[in-house]
Amino acid sequence: MFRAAAKKVCELVIDICGSFVSDAVGNRNSPGNNEAAMARSQCCDAPPPKRSKRLQEKCSSPRGGGPPPTPVPRPPPSAPVSRRTPCEAPPTPPPTPPATATSASETAAPSSSPPSTSVAAAAGATSRANIGALPPEVLLEIFSYFNVQQLESSVSPVCQLWRDLSRRACLRRELALEGACVDTAAACELLRGCPNLEELVIAGREDAEPLLRRVAAHNHELRRLAIKRCNGSPVRPYLAAHILNKLLRRCPRLVDLTIKQSTFRSNKFFRDLGVMLPDIRRLNLNFSSSFGSDALKMIALHCGKLEEIRALRKRTPNSTVPHCCDQDIVLLAQRLCGTLKVLKIDGAMLSDEGVSALAQCVHLRTLYVRHAYSITDSGAAQLARLRALESLDLTGMGQVSPGGWARLFADSSWAQMRRLSLALCLTVNDDTLRQVARACPNLVKLILAGCMHVTEDGLTSVIQSCTNLESLNICLAHVYVFSSFVWIPTHTPNLKRLVYHPYGLEEENLILKFLGDTLPDLEIIRVDHPVEGIIREI
Repeated sequence: MFRAAAKKVCELVIDICGSFVSDAVGNRNSPGNNEAAMARSQCCDAPPPKRSKRLQEKCSSPRGGGPPPTPVPRPPPSAPVSRRTPCEAPPTPPPTPPATATSASETAAPSSSPPSTSVAAAAGATSRANIGALPPEVLLEIFSYFNVQQLESSVSPVCQLWRDLSRRACLRRELALEGACVDTAAACELLRGCPNLEELVIAGREDAEPLLRRVAAHNHELRRLAIKRCNGSPVRPYLAAHILNKLLRRCPRLVDLTIKQSTFRSNKFFRDLGVMLPDIRRLNLNFSSSFGSDALKMIALHCGKLEEIRALRKRTPNSTVPHCCDQDIVLLAQRLCGTLKVLKIDGAMLSDEGVSALAQCVHLRTLYVRHAYSITDSGAAQLARLRALESLDLTGMGQVSPGGWARLFADSSWAQMRRLSLALCLTVNDDTLRQVARACPNLVKLILAGCMHVTEDGLTSVIQSCTNLESLNICLAHVYVFSSFVWIPTHTPNLKRLVYHPYGLEEENLILKFLGDTLPDLEIIRVDHPVEGIIREI
């Protein structure tokens, strides 16, 4: 009941704030702007409540008795009080309209016209005075239900008091602690003073554990948490499992959790994830060495509302965590085929069975299956069933034949596709690119790093068809691919990034100089080491 009542008060405050702002804008150049300014300045200085008649008589009578003093007569309500300064001349009264003859019935008839604007203004002023008379503690409680845009646009312009209150730390909804911007004690105190925090980023710090303890103790309204490149403490490179599990119990409203490039060791964390966070929608564990086959099974079993899973792995040869296999993907597709929209995994242990199971997730918009060395033509053909794809990354899928690539893009219609990566797909050739140009005409980013069989013919088809292209990576492509660059200014004038590997040809420098002169906003990145150009994208 209290939350519903507070929301009603918030709606009333927003209406009053909107009337203040509209008065300030509409009456800035009007003759009565002095009165409007005075009314706005008095919004937080409300007059004291009126005393009752009996209390006035008791307070006005002398202590020894006797008749009360004669009250001072008040001016009649029809005589308005002038707010002129002494230097201003009295305003000229408006001309009196000529009198017209009216019948007795018209004079005696009650008026059915709406109340005058002065009555409405008086009612609005009364409500404003009542709102302004609220103590700061009550105003802060009301303002805590507002978002940042409402505080800045509706609350802050009202008066100085409301401006100061709307910028208190206890009303802060977003906070980023990146690097050594503040020390540990100051960061903990800052978290303690933000009980309404909804979004928190902790990045590049070695004191993540004390900060997460403070979050678990005070920031229970948190909805989005990102932990990136963090260590537990200066002497321990990984995050303690019991602190993460405590965080799950104390922050049940989390819907977006990111633990990226940070190490932690806890199977209980993945088992409790869906139980403690029933509404979690997005999980980002990219480049975390703790994610593997067991973690994916627990997530599939207990997190039934997940929409996004990002779990790309580090390429560490000494890792003991097993990769995701076909059985894990089959279980994931069975449990989350109706909700899953984003999936990024390492497919080193996947085969055609796993890819066929992924084809059941028809709502997928983003799919990354990297380093899937065992997938063949039949598995790749199943991807054509995912009609809603907007981003597809098949880096390192080397067992698919040239005919398999051509059939995949010939059978698909991905007009909404924006990003496509075929890096290190050694069998991609010009026929594949011709089908790509037909199936994906609205591509914005194309990665062909390591596709050594791509020549100028296939790349010219892409450049002439994909006119919205903004980023192109052709490291380690065919040596004679540069002649197709002459079509870029004509067909893809929006290209902003071009990554290439030099071959030392004479025409190479001439074409690149032509591109630089024709497209001054184009960033041309030369990569001398081909591996660097591939790693730059993946």
